[in-house]
Amino acid sequence: MQEENQNLVGWQPKINISSAAKAVTDVADIARQIAENTIKEDIPYFFENIWDCVEGCGVSLDKIRLRLMHRAIQYITLVTPALCNVSYQWIYPEIIRPKVRDRIRQYPFPTIRQLLNPREAVWGNAQGQIEPPRYSTPIDPNTFIFDDTREAWVFIHGMLYKAVERDGSDFTHDERIDAFDFFRTFESEARVFNPDRSIPNPPNAALIDIYLISYDSEMSGEDERQLQMVLEDFVFNGNIFPTIAAAFWTEMKTRAEETATYIRPFLEELQGRNRGRAITHSLGCYVLAHAAQQMMENERIAAFSSWWCMSAAMRSDAFSNTGEYNLAPLIAGIWDGLGHGTSVWYSLADVTLQIIYPFGECATALGMTGLGVNDDGYAHDFDITKIVDVYHGPAGEYMTRLGSHIRGALNTGN
Repeated sequence: MQEENQNLVGWQPKINISSAAKAVTDVADIARQIAENTIKEDIPYFFENIWDCVEGCGVSLDKIRLRLMHRAIQYITLVTPALCNVSYQWIYPEIIRPKVRDRIRQYPFPTIRQLLNPREAVWGNAQGQIEPPRYSTPIDPNTFIFDDTREAWVFIHGMLYKAVERDGSDFTHDERIDAFDFFRTFESEARVFNPDRSIPNPPNAALIDIYLISYDSEMSGEDERQLQMVLEDFVFNGNIFPTIAAAFWTEMKTRAEETATYIRPFLEELQGRNRGRAITHSLGCYVLAHAAQQMMENERIAAFSSWWCMSAAMRSDAFSNTGEYNLAPLIAGIWDGLGHGTSVWYSLADVTLQIIYPFGECATALGMTGLGVNDDGYAHDFDITKIVDVYHGPAGEYMTRLGSHIRGALNTGN
């Protein structure tokens, strides 16, 4: 017995990353197939003998379709935490988190700047030359005064990584990009400052001011090295990066909340006066939701005409009536299509949210499942699964595939 006990000295529980990632991905694939079957097979089967009532029953049929799809999505949200707890999560909070928390703690140093030459920095000046971005001095959110004859469009970026393989076996960093790159990627498809000349009544770009929220949301090489030193003792049979990213997620949430606290006075200055838009991606959605919830709890006055919450790295139930950010969507007022209110852009195939997010939260992400059955009218889903497929964005295929939908919503082109 003594010899057996000696053999246990130094033993560490280990995480089988490939198996855990495959389990989580398989759940999402099953649910996506259920959703596709609902559209392709179930609805026609249920109603094949009464298609003559489609014109009169169209709305009811669509509600049934959505309800069935939402149940498929609900399957993911229920099963993923169970798989996560069995295969991974019990190890992380009890053993890993205390070992890594203090090694990577850092203030995100948020800044707010106005981009002074949005058209020239993306599309070029009168001579056709692309100008480097020019900014205002950093804006003090506590003394900012908004000119309500203008429109403030606010962009908040996320944590920028991409997944290469769907089974979680090969994760790589995206090219490092900053707040301007997020705007440039968006504007290159949106064409707010260079609309199609054949489109009548595009947005009046002369009245639009672009504000970029910047904060440290990146994992430095030293951060990654520190995490790898701790985590390599807990991982076998697979790439360690998903676990590194998951361990970093707790730190990212803290930085997002600190950024939200910093920008809140700036956002409050926009309340009741701004007709502009909020464009957020991934962790950037968490930043705005955290600030918006506090604002709406204090006073339910909108600060934007619309909020595009794209591929949100937030829990699936965040906007539900019992969710942590149940009032946050009201920062954009009442929903009326993509042009007004808060829309949740989600893809069931988003591989980054499928794998990394459950490792960090032991829950599914809003940007992968959408609101589903949690839709209470404050925000509405925009299912982009068929459009972006596995891509999380914001750069590359993600924004390119969304281009026509963005231009259509903004009335800047086809």
